[in-house]
Amino acid sequence: MNETDASPDGHNRQTWRLLRLASFALLTLAALTVVLIAAGVFDPRPLGQLWRTDTPSVRTLPDTGAATFPQSPPWPAPPNRFSVRLRAAKMGEQADIGYGLALGDEKAQLIVAVSPFGYLSVWEERGGEIINNMPWQPWPHVRPGAAENEIWLDVATTGDRSQVTARVNREQLWQGKIERLSPDVALWLGSFSGPATVDFRALEWFAP
Repeated sequence: MNETDASPDGHNRQTWRLLRLASFALLTLAALTVVLIAAGVFDPRPLGQLWRTDTPSVRTLPDTGAATFPQSPPWPAPPNRFSVRLRAAKMGEQADIGYGLALGDEKAQLIVAVSPFGYLSVWEERGGEIINNMPWQPWPHVRPGAAENEIWLDVATTGDRSQVTARVNREQLWQGKIERLSPDVALWLGSFSGPATVDFRALEWFAP
């Protein structure tokens, strides 16, 4: 009789111990995951090491339109794999604008831009033709208003094609294999309604 009574109790105690151990293990794993995320362990990595950080500073458009501001790269010869990472923010009252990065030259270029309204776009300009990879549209990871946004391009070129990955605020936005572009990099600023001013705060260059 005693053995029969003790057996269920012993089984229950063992079950509760296992449940407590499992709960503790899950809590420990969750805490470790949070710490690793905060430490940036799972963040995407640029294609290579940091070569230089530039501070392009403030750029202004006097009226409606668009302009590019070429930037000088730090490397003596264009690498086949590189990353550029821009941090910028709107200045002034005008919000009907866009700003970002342009890869290429006046013959052909890829542009990734964001708007203070929370919109963004990815497009190509080739010989006067516009190819809209992503027309202007809202995206939840764009920081609106005067908040700073980060635009990041990874470029890996093989032969006559380039694999380009675009991220905004560390979230992947677009990826595509396109016809090879000049490795030139420029700041891009556009206005849809009057003067525009943007503080291009930092431009980081990475390559193997």
